[in-house]
Amino acid sequence: LDAQTPERAAELCFAVREIAATLWEVVPGRDKDYVGSPKANGYRSLHLVAKREGLPFEVQIRTEEMHRQAEYGACGHWQYKAGPNMPSQAAESAGAELFAGMDVNGDGRICDHELQLALQRAGVEASLKEVRAMLEVFDSDEDGEVNFKDFWK
Repeated sequence: LDAQTPERAAELCFAVREIAATLWEVVPGRDKDYVGSPKANGYRSLHLVAKREGLPFEVQIRTEEMHRQAEYGACGHWQYKAGPNMPSQAAESAGAELFAGMDVNGDGRICDHELQLALQRAGVEASLKEVRAMLEVFDSDEDGEVNFKDFWK
């Protein structure tokens, strides 16, 4: 799903939830509304447990933007597992070294081609569209570029 506004995103998520409820048996009390009540880290999604042929499974419903934030942003699993502790100076220095290694032209910013190259070196193939979506998430101050401050945030 994708939407132009947060209000439309919520409408679409709830509409898809209703469709899921008509397709499968929804397990009562096993749903979470993180769209109407996002987690403190910004995570937004609808979760529900449904059954098909008696077997339970989880359904997560979110827009493309919600998904990018869940995967790559401050509410990403990597950030969640890292915990709230402030990183050490050694960790920040290691992050700066990693950033410098990706900043091929040395201009203090990571562009789409630089991130794509870094991902390829790590064995990850990503299209320019996917890389640009990642950069949008990394650009925490939304100024159109990803510098170390954005990268480290």
